[in-house]
Amino acid sequence: MGKQSRIVRFVEQVYRLVTGSLLYWKTLIFSGGLYGFVDAADRLMAFLSSAEPTRAGKTESLPHRKLLSFTWCVLFSIVLAGYLHIGNGKRTEMTLFLWITASTAFLLYHIFLVTLVVLGKENEPRLSNRMRYAQTLDHMFRNPTKGLYILVLSGSAVLVGFFNLILFVFLVPSLYWWFLTKGMGQQKKRPMSAAGSS
Repeated sequence: MGKQSRIVRFVEQVYRLVTGSLLYWKTLIFSGGLYGFVDAADRLMAFLSSAEPTRAGKTESLPHRKLLSFTWCVLFSIVLAGYLHIGNGKRTEMTLFLWITASTAFLLYHIFLVTLVVLGKENEPRLSNRMRYAQTLDHMFRNPTKGLYILVLSGSAVLVGFFNLILFVFLVPSLYWWFLTKGMGQQKKRPMSAAGSS
């Protein structure tokens, strides 16, 4: 009986992860593609941490969400365009230097944005924008291993996308943000167990 209940809980958790991933892609698309990066991440995290997923709608915990996502999208586009340019054999020392600089800027901004989103779930809504950004930067500098954790997890997610697109679409978004919140010490006690206790 215990084995059967464990299987049922496992199936329910997988179902919850798949539902969360689909919610992520839906929010991303309806928020303007990559410009909805923050919206999609925030809504998915609200879904995973909610005991009642149906009530986990859009949250407004972070101001300037579109601008933050737009900056992320622009940096990502520059890095991708540079990679394709260099890959076509048009590599010079200057283009390589600019691409490395843009890639470094993108990685640092990605760590900042992901940290901002994760910490945004714990911060008080009354905090000013400057205080939010200052806390995020402080957290980044005090915890460099967590920045490395974000990069490793992001790289793993990209690799899964290269090798198995179906797994990437249906499971990676939920697993990515769940592992992020858990690994960064922000995971609440109930999130994934909610599926098993419902």
